[in-house]
Amino acid sequence: MEVAEWQRITTYEGYTVDSKQVVCFWAVVSSFEEDELSKLLVFARGSSTLPHAGIGTLSFVLRKVAGADRLPVAHTCEFSIDLPEYESSSELEAKLRRAMQEETFEQA
Repeated sequence: MEVAEWQRITTYEGYTVDSKQVVCFWAVVSSFEEDELSKLLVFARGSSTLPHAGIGTLSFVLRKVAGADRLPVAHTCEFSIDLPEYESSSELEAKLRRAMQEETFEQA
């Protein structure tokens, strides 16, 4: 899966494409290996597979929420992530990875 394709289908609530958090989010996601991208997809969508027609048929929402002490929260029914405003890119990465680890169910 291409991160650039994922970015193209993204809309923002409370953020803009140029917001510091958005830039950091995509920088972190772009650094992920393929297996980590797959885990992020499971976290955000509830499935590691994409529709037959590809990710371009989906719509992803990255939403600004309060509470920098919280982990990002995924809403798999709408393919979205609630992303608090973190102080740094490293904090965003650490909390995103932790959320993915804690909230991703293993595929049988």
